[in-house]
Amino acid sequence: MKITRKKSKFIKVICNSCNSNLTQFKDLKGIISSLKTDFETSLASLKSDFELKLNELKASLTEKQQCSGSTNFEDVVQEVYERQKRKQNIVMFNVPETLDVSFQNQKEQDRIKVTNILNAINPNVSTNEIRIQRLGRLDPVNPKSRVIKVTLNQENDVHAIIKNVKALKNNEHFRNVSVAFDKTPKQIEHYKRLQQELQSRISKGEKNLKIKYYNGVPSIARLN
Repeated sequence: MKITRKKSKFIKVICNSCNSNLTQFKDLKGIISSLKTDFETSLASLKSDFELKLNELKASLTEKQQCSGSTNFEDVVQEVYERQKRKQNIVMFNVPETLDVSFQNQKEQDRIKVTNILNAINPNVSTNEIRIQRLGRLDPVNPKSRVIKVTLNQENDVHAIIKNVKALKNNEHFRNVSVAFDKTPKQIEHYKRLQQELQSRISKGEKNLKIKYYNGVPSIARLN
């Protein structure tokens, strides 16, 4: 090996072999840095999902304790599972149902109606590949429009629709249509109890009370 000494600090001595390895090292360092960033992003996402599911589990435990005073863990797990399944769903009420056509034509007409309703609420929400289903059986004796369950493309679309649902009140074609989250029976039961509690507190003189949602869980809050 030949050693070269620098006689001046302004002279830069470069070894071609070492310089080539240094370039490869810089490339490797960049790859490692990119992998580290991806890992930290994934870890943050997993942490967020875990905290969300933990909060939902706590909410389920609270609701179950209010119902029975005790908690059946299997029931709680099933409730969390049911809520996860419904996260991309909304339900529509009072959407007119056409009865004098074939089943296939009825589905096509329902899709057109639902698409028009969603566009009236929030035109930025994608209606491609959404799934639509009428719930329950039609009563031939007393026919009325059945509830429609709509599965949107992503959970954010659900919140965008619910947030702007008041836009229907100003639409002459859809002002009688209402839209809501796809709740489980336990969520519906819990909401009814909150409504009863709210009415009771208001009748006793409390003011500025309203049911509000925090992280998807309803509770009675005092307005400022």
